[in-house]
Amino acid sequence: MTIDDDELTRLFGSRWISIAGLKRIEEESGRRYKKGKFTEPELVVLRQGVADLLSEKGVSQERFLETFFFQKGRSKQVYRDESGQFGDFFVRLAQKLPGRPVINVYHCLRRLYHPGNRKGRWSEDDDRQLRNLFNTHGPDWAQIGLELGRSGMSCRDRFRQTRTAVNKGFWSDTEIEALRQAVEDLTPKEGTPVWELVAERVATRSSLQCIIKWGQLQTAAANNASHRPPFARGDDLELVERIQGLGVSHETEISWRDLASAPFKSGTVFDREMLRRRWNVLKKRLSGKPSIEQAARQLAEDLQPITTDYITTSDEEEVR
Repeated sequence: MTIDDDELTRLFGSRWISIAGLKRIEEESGRRYKKGKFTEPELVVLRQGVADLLSEKGVSQERFLETFFFQKGRSKQVYRDESGQFGDFFVRLAQKLPGRPVINVYHCLRRLYHPGNRKGRWSEDDDRQLRNLFNTHGPDWAQIGLELGRSGMSCRDRFRQTRTAVNKGFWSDTEIEALRQAVEDLTPKEGTPVWELVAERVATRSSLQCIIKWGQLQTAAANNASHRPPFARGDDLELVERIQGLGVSHETEISWRDLASAPFKSGTVFDREMLRRRWNVLKKRLSGKPSIEQAARQLAEDLQPITTDYITTSDEEEVR
């Protein structure tokens, strides 16, 4: 483990920290914890950690799952093992994955080992119960999963898959107005709206579509425009340089929100989804499967201005 890994473990993986606490540490330390989907090598580490724990404790996997899912207690977001057998387990596992917070390791294991993950296909009756429970509890997926005997994440994903009358393509003026009104009504004084509820109010779009469209509307407003701004060559270069400056080794570590927090040198504001998609477009110019460091370095070289002037020519006008 390198010194950098030691530092990441000390900051994020040495104790239980809430999401708000993690954000505060990021702001104060300038270091970023690893976000996004766990990679396959990380999942191997987690599964091996569970196997080692069961061997060390001399208990069966069934006993571990019974304690993990049905005999635990909570104190603010901190897992408390009332049996006293697995109290420090999640901290120990997080220390094997530098940059991964304990709370994220905990939730990943819940998704991996939840008994409901292997319950099988969803029936029409399951879907009806899911819809009724959503109407009762809202997007409290943990409670819905408990009542259905499935994982909360499985219920959330199924709910999104089975939404009816979801439109695709351009948004109508009526849909945009419904989105604006829903966000206004459902946004608390501090924080963001619950997008599943926003989507229910809009009725014709998924929660992900609502998130993306709202970001586009906010971006257009910031640019005093009515349409999505184009990426100029200079914007592409700055995006690549911003990613280089993060010093990350995997794309799951990129905070697109942070990258979109300030206007670009051209004065244009881009939302996080636009930056993420643009990065994926730029990578298609490269052959093979380069690492994020290699991709950023190659793209930075390719995008350097032809002259010393800062180039703002849009992609469509760019001289090939």
